[in-house]
Amino acid sequence: MKALIIIVLSLAVRLVNAAVWIYVILSWFVRTSPGLVNFYMTLAKFIEPVLAPIRKLMMPLTYRIGLDFSPYVLVLIISFISRFL
Repeated sequence: MKALIIIVLSLAVRLVNAAVWIYVILSWFVRTSPGLVNFYMTLAKFIEPVLAPIRKLMMPLTYRIGLDFSPYVLVLIISFISRFL
């Protein structure tokens, strides 16, 4: 039973990480491909609420350098939590 829980958690972490990376990559191309808009917006419904608090904390850094590192921070947090568990 314990092994099953570990497998499920590991799979969930991988899926969330993949969703974040796909979201980031699609954000570069969504303006040039109207066909990707629906998929991108669906991912945004799940990922944006998680990224919003991270963006709020990182806002001064984001404005200074002009890059949004919140997806990368989210992936690091998820990886850290998964290793801790």
